[in-house]
Amino acid sequence: MDRIGSLRDRLGGAGMRAGGAGHGVAAWPRRHVPRLGRRARTMLIALCAAIAVFAAMTVVTDAIGDATATVPVVVTTRPVSRGESVVPQALTIADVPSHAALDDAVGSLEDAVGSVARIDLPSGGIVTAAMLADSPAVPDGYAEVAVTLASSTASLDVGGTVAVSGFCSAIAALRSSAADSSDSDGTGVCTIAADAVVIALGDMTGEDESSGTIRLAMPPSDALAVLAAADATPLVAIVPSEQETEQDGTMEP
Repeated sequence: MDRIGSLRDRLGGAGMRAGGAGHGVAAWPRRHVPRLGRRARTMLIALCAAIAVFAAMTVVTDAIGDATATVPVVVTTRPVSRGESVVPQALTIADVPSHAALDDAVGSLEDAVGSVARIDLPSGGIVTAAMLADSPAVPDGYAEVAVTLASSTASLDVGGTVAVSGFCSAIAALRSSAADSSDSDGTGVCTIAADAVVIALGDMTGEDESSGTIRLAMPPSDALAVLAAADATPLVAIVPSEQETEQDGTMEP
């Protein structure tokens, strides 16, 4: 009996230990639930940090991209005077950082060449559309010639009309009527071409803007008379309002 009791006691103790172990297994998940939550929070924090870093890198990349974006613009390679026809030799293309202020900038040489400068353009300056005007067309039946003037071109407007005049005494041999229209002392001014249209300030190449050379359109007979008179007398261009105050005659071709 003692052996049976001892065996019963042993079995009972084993059962209690098994029960205790079972209880411990059932309680294990509850003890580790907080630990799993901390891991999840750690992973969430790491994920948020990664997203923040990615967003920051995206912003920086976009900013760098905007800062390095360039656009082509037309830039002058030498000064271009007001009223001068813009020629290819005076321009080049440059890539500059993109900016809203450049919206009016001319982006191709084709859009600038052949235009007339509205204002004096400095060398190295960006050309905008507002700085240029269309070159006036030569009227049908007119000839375009380059004329070097002794007078200033500052008051002349491209597209305007001028009278080209010179000393009657110097050109008397070229036109017999010049002597009839000159003053008695031989120092009068004769009009060679009464209605010459100013096409551009500067010569045919646009490289002589400081010499007083302009491009004029006029009837062929007037053009030939002006070119012939250029070797005999200084030539001046007179705007209509000033022409009325001069004592001059009109040279017949």
